[in-house]
Amino acid sequence: MINNLKYRIYIFGIIVVFLIYIGLSLFLNLKQNKKLIEKNYIDQIDNQYKITVEGYDTMVDYIFKREINLPAVKRLFYRGVKSIKKDEADYYRKKLYGYLKEKYNLFKEYNYRQLHFHTKENESYLRFHRPDKYGDNLTRIRESVRLVNQNKKRIEGFEEGKIFNGYRFVYPLTYLDKHIGSVEISISFKTIIQSLKKIYNNEYQFILKEDIVKKKIFESEADNYETWWLSSGYLLDKGVSKEQILKQIYSEKYLKKFRETINKKIKKGSGFIIPIKYKSKKEVLIFYPISNIKGNSVGYLINIVEDNRIHQINSYFYYILIPLILLGILLIVFFIYIYKSAKKINYLATYDSLTKIYTRGVFLSRLKDEYNRYKRYGSKFTIAMIDIDNFKNINDNYGHQKGDEVLRLVVNIFKKNIRKTDFMGRYGGDELTICFTETGSKNIDKKINDLKKKISERDILNQDNVTVSIGLKEIDEDVESIDDLIKICDEYLYRAKKMGKNLVFSG
Repeated sequence: MINNLKYRIYIFGIIVVFLIYIGLSLFLNLKQNKKLIEKNYIDQIDNQYKITVEGYDTMVDYIFKREINLPAVKRLFYRGVKSIKKDEADYYRKKLYGYLKEKYNLFKEYNYRQLHFHTKENESYLRFHRPDKYGDNLTRIRESVRLVNQNKKRIEGFEEGKIFNGYRFVYPLTYLDKHIGSVEISISFKTIIQSLKKIYNNEYQFILKEDIVKKKIFESEADNYETWWLSSGYLLDKGVSKEQILKQIYSEKYLKKFRETINKKIKKGSGFIIPIKYKSKKEVLIFYPISNIKGNSVGYLINIVEDNRIHQINSYFYYILIPLILLGILLIVFFIYIYKSAKKINYLATYDSLTKIYTRGVFLSRLKDEYNRYKRYGSKFTIAMIDIDNFKNINDNYGHQKGDEVLRLVVNIFKKNIRKTDFMGRYGGDELTICFTETGSKNIDKKINDLKKKISERDILNQDNVTVSIGLKEIDEDVESIDDLIKICDEYLYRAKKMGKNLVFSG
């Protein structure tokens, strides 16, 4: 029975491991597919973003060569930055502004946001979008300006600023073979997003890290931004979009979990996607990281696309996983039932249901082990065969229920007074057997008699005393087998009864 149970446990373990393997494989496959889809989305926006920017790059080069990098423009700029007197510097600044003002207004019609001249010392010389703000040093604020003035090479990329952020194209300026400063032509992210919407027919939004904006922006320009409602660490550039994406769609209960997911992923600064549902509409929210000139992630371009792939993958996963879990639960319940049943059957096969001591078969099996130990190592043992005197009369006079009570009483008295290494069994009916291990009959003779006396002193049948007769036999060389030992002990029990009962006969 025990071996059978072990076999069932082994089979059950294999099945459970197999189910866990399938579940884990499904999970890893789901994770891998999600990563591939996520990469596909991020790469897709990356291509869209780069293609859009490259289109403006070509135009900016054209504007710079045809309208800015001209001797007349550079002469006015050179004379302005070389002027010692403030009035003279202001004169040339206004002349430069007047010379390019109409062209700047034309640039704005084509969505170019800024035209900005800087001195070679990285000071703002002329902002066409804010001509009254100049003279501030940009070294720590505008890495693009610093690098161009240092390396005398064109640079481009996204960068935050004191007034606006944008995608900037910064060029070095030379006059009379001398480096005199730099000029920037930039486009806003609103321009990039409008182009993306027009070309790819998708929804986009742009957010920036709050701490980066606050470090650089003029206090007077703070109203250009507002806190992004899905993450307190990011700001929405109102110049790009005044509409807070998704704000009117979801309930607060859903958004609490949604915010937690976004805030957890957005801290890493890398691209990610989040599947979203609205009624029957299934979409994907894509977060494409925007890096500045230094290569640091400073914000996200957010894109919403209608796509069911992620939702389908999740559905397929749960369609398979849920039956697997249910099957696993059924197997566990079934195993518990089998285990308990087997344990109960094993208990019933091992212990007598009435007295809770070994059954005859189990007792003889253990006795055989003791006998083999004796044969191998010479470890002596003694067995006692006990019979309740006049048990039939007890059943007849007091009923079988009382007879069972008497039997349990006798068993409990012996059971409580033998060692843990000794064992006891019900041999049949009212006959009981005890094996006293590692001991001879002389050492237990007194103890047996004391227990016999204790039984007779118990008042369980009113005026009639319960007594037992006992046959006691120590293993010796004359005993040839277990059957021989039992037979001798049984004979001793018979002699004890014949001699008047309530006796112990040993030999």
